[in-house]
Amino acid sequence: NASQALAQLESVSRQVDKNMADITADPSFQGRLYQTYQSFRGTVLTNGTLAFDTVRQTNAALQIEHGSCPLFAEISNRLYSVERDLEKEVRNMDTSADTNRLVYLDNDYLALLPDGRRAYAARWATYSKSAGLSSTNYFSAGKTPMRWGRKDAQWLDFSNDFLAPVVQEATSYPAARGPELRTITAFFMDEAARGQAGQFLECYMSNAAQVLKTTLGFPLACNRTNALSVDDLSKAGQTLGLLAADASSFSDVLALAGNNLRWERYTNRVQGLLSLSANLLDATGQPIGATVALGGQSRQRDEKDTWRDTWRQISLAGSPDSKRTDDADDKSLGDLTIDEKMQLVLFTRDSSVRVNYPPEDMGSWGVLQCLNKYGPQRERQGDNTSWFVNIPVDPEKGGGFLPLKVKFTQPLNLDPWPR
Repeated sequence: NASQALAQLESVSRQVDKNMADITADPSFQGRLYQTYQSFRGTVLTNGTLAFDTVRQTNAALQIEHGSCPLFAEISNRLYSVERDLEKEVRNMDTSADTNRLVYLDNDYLALLPDGRRAYAARWATYSKSAGLSSTNYFSAGKTPMRWGRKDAQWLDFSNDFLAPVVQEATSYPAARGPELRTITAFFMDEAARGQAGQFLECYMSNAAQVLKTTLGFPLACNRTNALSVDDLSKAGQTLGLLAADASSFSDVLALAGNNLRWERYTNRVQGLLSLSANLLDATGQPIGATVALGGQSRQRDEKDTWRDTWRQISLAGSPDSKRTDDADDKSLGDLTIDEKMQLVLFTRDSSVRVNYPPEDMGSWGVLQCLNKYGPQRERQGDNTSWFVNIPVDPEKGGGFLPLKVKFTQPLNLDPWPR
C-alpha cells in the first residue's frame, strides 16, 4: 500500500544519500560519474606508464653496466608482459555496460536541474510531498474552522494551495524519468485527494451540526423544546438555504470521497428542514393559516366516542362559537395562524362544567405542537394540507379519543417530521 511504498522509498533514499555523500566527498569527483570514471581510468594508465618508464630506464642503465647479467634481461622481458597485462585490465574496465550504466546514473540521478538541484533529489522531493499529502490531516473535525455558506471555495483553496503545486511540479520536471515521476506522483495524489475529500466532508458535517444546533427549534425540528419566533424561523430558512447551496456544490468532492452514507443522511436532513421552513411561512414571510375541526362521530358508536357522552360542546379557547360533539359530520372550530397558541375547551350539556383539553398549555405554534405530541397522520385524500390526530381522553373525563383535524393553507410534509 501507499505507506509501505513510501517507507521503502525512504529507506532507498537514505542509502542513496549516503552513497552520494561518499562519492562527492572524493576529490576526484567532477560532478558526473562518467567523467570521474574516465578521469580515474586515465590516471591509472598515466601513472602506470610513468612507473613502467621509470623501471625501464633504471633497468636499461643497469644492463649497460652489467650487460652479461641475465637478471636484467629477465626484468626487461617481465616488464613488457606486466605492462601488457595492465593495459588489458584497464581496457576491461571500459566495457560498454559499465559506461552505459554510469551515463544512466549521471542522467537519471546526478544531472543538475535549472534550479540547482540534482535530478534524484528533485524527484524525491516531489515523491515526498505527494505521499505526505495522504498522511496529513488538513481537515480535522472540531478543529478546522469551515467557511460554510461559501459553497466549495474552501475545497478549491485547499486544492489550489496543496494539490495543484505538486501536480505542476511533477508535470514540469525537465529531466529523465519524468513519465515515471508523473505516474508515481499521480498515484499518491489520487490517494491524497480521496482521503482529504473524505476528511473535508466529515469536518464540514461536524461544523454544520454545530450551526444547526444553534439554529433549529420547534416547529422546524419536532424534537426541540425551544420554540422559534417567526423572525428566527425566517433566519433559519436562510441558513438552511446556504447549507443546501454548499452541499449542491460539492460534486467534485463527492466524486473523490465515494459513497458516503453519513453525507447522504445529512443532505436529506437539510433538504427536509429547508422544505419545511419554506412552507411554514407564506409568500410575505408570515406564518401560514390552519383550519381546526372536530372529526365527526362514528356512524356506529364505539369506545373511542365515549367522551362525547359527557362533553356535548367544544370550542377553541377564546372563541365564542362552540360546536356540538355528537354530530356525524366534521365541525370547523375556527381558523388561526400556526404560530398562535391553541387550546380546546370541552363543555357539559348545560355548560356548567368546562375543561381545557388537552390540559397542558401547548404554547406558541399550538396547532403544530398538538400534531407533534399525538402523532400526525395524513388524510388519505389529502395533499399534505390535511392532517389529523386522535387525542386520548383520560378515563375520568370519559375515555376514548378526540379526533382533531387540521387543514393548512399550503402543504406541509410532517411525515417524517425533521429532527
